[in-house]
Amino acid sequence: MSIESGVEITNENIGSIKNWGEKVFAEACLRVGIKVTYQIPIGDSIIDFKIETRSGNEKLRGNKFE
Repeated sequence: MSIESGVEITNENIGSIKNWGEKVFAEACLRVGIKVTYQIPIGDSIIDFKIETRSGNEKLRGNKFE
């Protein structure tokens, strides 16, 4: 699985997330220092989030289809 692109979320651009639940999730990740990438296209799907934990392990969350 290759990650083609996405937007790294920061405190400066978190307002671009319109979905309340997604915004709360991203804010919680940022608050504890977890790197968050948003809206990652993979094939015909869009993954909501990729998070990188403190150990460096990457996780994908969500599966929004377009």
